[in-house]
Amino acid sequence: MIKKILYHLMRSVEFLQLFSRIIAVCEKYRESLPTLLPLITRLKDAYRLLEEANTKVMASTYTLLLKELDEKRDQAYLSFRCYIEACAFSLDETKSKAARQIEFQIREVGWSLQSMSYLQQTVNLNNLIDILGKDRKMVQAMANIDAGPWFEPLKSVQTEFKNTEAQRNQEESIRSVATAKEAIPQIKDAFTKLTQMMEIMADIEQNERYKQLAGEINPIISDVMKKVRARQTRTENATDEILSKN
Repeated sequence: MIKKILYHLMRSVEFLQLFSRIIAVCEKYRESLPTLLPLITRLKDAYRLLEEANTKVMASTYTLLLKELDEKRDQAYLSFRCYIEACAFSLDETKSKAARQIEFQIREVGWSLQSMSYLQQTVNLNNLIDILGKDRKMVQAMANIDAGPWFEPLKSVQTEFKNTEAQRNQEESIRSVATAKEAIPQIKDAFTKLTQMMEIMADIEQNERYKQLAGEINPIISDVMKKVRARQTRTENATDEILSKN
């Protein structure tokens, strides 16, 4: 009655695409096929579990910690930038020249980077730290104005922010994979039981509504399986192309 689903080829997002549509169809038959209600509910519960896993909601503890670190990073950056601005007005020509060189590099990466998103600020600040800490001329310019006491705290809080963000991402990834591994077998089991019940009750009750439901589910399965096979083929072709070049 129900077409075969190639579960082994599917990714979690494809499970969501398939069963969101199947559940929507099943909901239309709630009143006319009440026997299926407990199994539809079970399928929906498993679907929600997988949906939550793929949402990857940020843990509140990391949200607060990253917010605090970002504020410290903004403060450290502004302190450093203000010091460079002040040095640019120094009566000592060596200091003022060095400060203007550093100021130019700051403007190149983004003068107001403290207002950027977490990601963009991290990337731009990495670039600035690399330039000021590795470029020979910039290293000398930094030394000429003794910028270390303002530069080191900026580097430190940037490293702390990046490490915390990486730890959050790693934990969320592990949590998401673990939850998905729990949810996918539940979805498969719930759908198998639902389709088995459809076949049994269609035979017992001789109710055409079961066949009508199957008739709406099968095109959905065909459509999603077509996309899954196409994605699988693209992946295999890309792999073969890479191997052929090596």
